[in-house]
Amino acid sequence: MREDAAIVEVFGNVARLTTRKTALLSLCVVSRAAHAGAARWLYRNVELSRTLRAFCWTVKRSPKLASYVRSLSIVNAGLSDQTTRLLIDALSRLPNLHHVALPPLEHVLSNHELFSMALATLPNLDSIVLQRAGEQTQVLCHKLPPLRSLQLHFGLQSLGDLHPTSGCGKLLVACQETLEELNIHGFDLASFLEPRQHLCWPRVRSLTLLSTTNIDEVLVAAFPNVEKLILRDIDFPAEILCDPRMWPRLRQLTLSLPNLIDGEPDGNGSGKLRVLQRFSVWNTHMVDPEFIMEQLRYYDLQQLTALQFYSAFEFAPSLICTIFRSCPNLRLLGIRFDSMKSPFTEVLQAGEGPNLEFLSITLSNYVFRSPDPHPIEILGRHFPRLRIVDFIVMRTAAVQWRVSHDPIVEVSLENDAEHTSIECWEMIAG
Repeated sequence: MREDAAIVEVFGNVARLTTRKTALLSLCVVSRAAHAGAARWLYRNVELSRTLRAFCWTVKRSPKLASYVRSLSIVNAGLSDQTTRLLIDALSRLPNLHHVALPPLEHVLSNHELFSMALATLPNLDSIVLQRAGEQTQVLCHKLPPLRSLQLHFGLQSLGDLHPTSGCGKLLVACQETLEELNIHGFDLASFLEPRQHLCWPRVRSLTLLSTTNIDEVLVAAFPNVEKLILRDIDFPAEILCDPRMWPRLRQLTLSLPNLIDGEPDGNGSGKLRVLQRFSVWNTHMVDPEFIMEQLRYYDLQQLTALQFYSAFEFAPSLICTIFRSCPNLRLLGIRFDSMKSPFTEVLQAGEGPNLEFLSITLSNYVFRSPDPHPIEILGRHFPRLRIVDFIVMRTAAVQWRVSHDPIVEVSLENDAEHTSIECWEMIAG
């Protein structure tokens, strides 16, 4: 077992470092043990679209492969009656399945009662993602066991029909002692909690709320131990996020509002600012980036290690200087703007980041200048600990510099390679 685990780990590390299928196939044929380890790793987390039917037949023929599956995600797959029947059979053959992410199910659930039963009877299911939830999905939620992770997106057409005593509401109540991660899109959680202020989910560490109503003290009290909070298209009073007594464990915050804060940073008189370690701003409402940087004074950012900063404005090199002055311990910085007129090297010279390890700049439009000075010397002078730089121009090219202490530099130029930035971000942040 130890040898098998080591092979799985090796294959996983190789797979994370390369996207070339030929390299992965070559590793599979090294030995029988390597092939078995590759199969165990590849089937651990399965994502399917057009290959859904092939997967269903595979797990039917090979119980051993079926036993490897821990996570199953079905994306952009139209579930015909025949495919649904195959999927129902496949689910019954996945004894170790913990997580399942499903496409919209209203049509499937209304025509295949066995589908709900197949999900509800999975022995180890503790995490589920449901899209465009409607009346039939409400019924399914009523049958599900208590979960560790729940991601529930309601269809816009069903928003007016929701009721606090629905299947989704009952599932939330049943998960009070087990739920650790909650992602709700389009569900009026505040109204659900108002007459039920005795409810509490003490184990929830990650809370994501999208396109719902406002946040109030009742909601905060219901999730007292949140460490990671994502808010999109939601109104909230300033004191909820500024006062460190509200969600005292909160260290990772993501916002996407035109006005991040409405009020004074110390309006509650506590004398303290909230300490953040990771902060992401998704600015989709054309707010001046200088205004967003001004909002950073509402938080204690001395311990901030990761900052993602998205804006629809032109990138200004002076922002780099402002960021590092506010966040002296920053290790990861991701910036995305519509355009940048200054050369890339001028942007780098604008800031001093002694602890920065990963820098990602993504632009919708940028014209490479010829000659555009090579940034390696500037990287070493201004960011001595830098490991990876991604400079990405959407729909055209992505340049990545990997910097080592030797120094040895690898430069790659790819088309549409934004995924590289995301993978590096998760690798370093993990």
